[in-house]
Amino acid sequence: MKLKSVVASMLALGLASTATLAASSDTINRAEFDAMKDQVAKMEAALNQHHAGLNAPISNTNDWFNRVTVSGQFDVDTYMSAKNSYRFQNNGGNTSAIELPNANLFVDAQVNNWVKAHAAIHFDNNVKRDGLANVQEALYEHVNASWLDEAYVTIANFAQSPAYVRAGREYVPFGSYDAHAITPSLTQMLTQTQATALQAGVVMANGFNASAYTFNGTDLDKNQQKNRRINNFGLNAGYANSYNNVSYTASVGYLYNMADVNYVAAGREYNTVDHVVGGISVDGSVKSGAYDASVHYVTALRSFDVTDVTHFTNDEQAGAKPSAWGVEAGYSFAVAGYDSRIGLGYQRSSQANNVGPHVYNEHGTVSYGMPKQRYVAQYDINVWKNTDLGFQVYHDRNYDDKTTGNSNTTGLVRLSVKLA
Repeated sequence: MKLKSVVASMLALGLASTATLAASSDTINRAEFDAMKDQVAKMEAALNQHHAGLNAPISNTNDWFNRVTVSGQFDVDTYMSAKNSYRFQNNGGNTSAIELPNANLFVDAQVNNWVKAHAAIHFDNNVKRDGLANVQEALYEHVNASWLDEAYVTIANFAQSPAYVRAGREYVPFGSYDAHAITPSLTQMLTQTQATALQAGVVMANGFNASAYTFNGTDLDKNQQKNRRINNFGLNAGYANSYNNVSYTASVGYLYNMADVNYVAAGREYNTVDHVVGGISVDGSVKSGAYDASVHYVTALRSFDVTDVTHFTNDEQAGAKPSAWGVEAGYSFAVAGYDSRIGLGYQRSSQANNVGPHVYNEHGTVSYGMPKQRYVAQYDINVWKNTDLGFQVYHDRNYDDKTTGNSNTTGLVRLSVKLA
């Protein structure tokens, strides 16, 4: 296809400025073309914010070798928890371990100009970091405990249309988070939702994006009838743009039933719930030069039934209405020619002391729950190409109730290697 015809199709979508649209010359320079290609790439990035892996190049030949991309990511953590009195673990002693929280293999195929296929294989060694309640297992393995983390098909061609359709196993667009963070944030624990879903949406060249999705959710407990059906859905809308070297994003999401959030589902004893509890997430970020900041918030819109998710208060049990929020600020700079970033953050939850997996010990059935407060400091440095080191210290302060300890401090070092 000639360069001029490719550019014309992009212009029809508004991928160039009004001034360019008004131009009547028969030639388009290379800089303008590259800028428009970059805009298409940003549109695809907005669609795939929760999904790792690389996009394969478009090819009109039958050579599958040129249309399939294999990539991956491997993370190795070394950590130590000090003065651990969190949830009766280890009698308040120190703990340490070397663990493999993530080993991921991504396969992406550009089937044709409209159809892409993506698959992700995920492995972890059942991380049991004290104070986090097997959070990796709860976030990534509760759905069929499958090694096939993602497998979906996307029908989209942003050079022709801003609309897309996606079907398959994925993490639905509820909340905004780093899927491979060293330590999952409190808002990630209340938003990350894996499902076999049908999703449709638009990603506009002006930075606006929106989507709707539906999937098989948890059954309502009506006369103990458990009919498998499509009964959960969500909506998401966002905006991303830049002005004078300042880039910014904002998004809001709605989930019809938070009982299907991975971490919430991992702590429920039954596969049914007594009533639906909707949820709202709000996320925003800004970056100006070397500085960046972000804010995240998620809340249930009503209380869960006391038999589904319990909130302990003053030795009494009630249905919980969990929520969480967090703020983070960072500064990027070079150290001896290596890119690095330092970040500080604060997170807080409410009525989440009984959310998540349970443990059975001499105290009876104890829910790990989520911490009430978290302070985080992190430093990341790119030591070689596709090879990063991350250093993190976080301090959790727990809820004051009869089933918990007081606090937990953990330090971690992560070696992360990406295969591209």
